[in-house]
Amino acid sequence: MGEAVSVDELAVKMEDENVRLLDVREADEFAIMHIRKAHNFPLSGFPESMTRLDKHKEYYVIDASGDRSDKACGYLVEAGFYAVKVEGGMEAWQAKNK
Repeated sequence: MGEAVSVDELAVKMEDENVRLLDVREADEFAIMHIRKAHNFPLSGFPESMTRLDKHKEYYVIDASGDRSDKACGYLVEAGFYAVKVEGGMEAWQAKNK
């Protein structure tokens, strides 16, 4: 696994305009609940959809609990992007922001 941040660190990072949060859960999961600035890029179509991303941005990747974000970060890093996993995913975000 590559670089990772906690949900607390993510909250601080989200203030930077060059930071983008990618939520790799499926659209139905995203529709139920998501972080306000998140962009939905489901893992099921990720290799194709990531071609729309800007290599000059920092990408923080979140999912439900961690497995899908590992895969998405792997795709991004392999393609030359800066990508960081959000530890604990939306489960950790929800627990922190109740």
